[in-house]
Amino acid sequence: MALPAGCHPLVRHDSYLDLSRVVAHSTQEQEDAREFDCLSADICRQIADMIDAGLQMMPQRQAQTVLENIRSICD
Repeated sequence: MALPAGCHPLVRHDSYLDLSRVVAHSTQEQEDAREFDCLSADICRQIADMIDAGLQMMPQRQAQTVLENIRSICD
């Protein structure tokens, strides 16, 4: 999924969000990330829409978990 530069403070140039797999981050990485803003509701909705449209590489079970987590951020 395309991410335009500036859509989040950490996205400084046009980038892509990898929706092909789920990656588990260490507790330390998660703690370090807390200093940054969450994704905007708009970006969350775009991710949810992309998953709803169907992902070809991510297993459906993982996609459903990501979708549930993204929707909890949007709501």
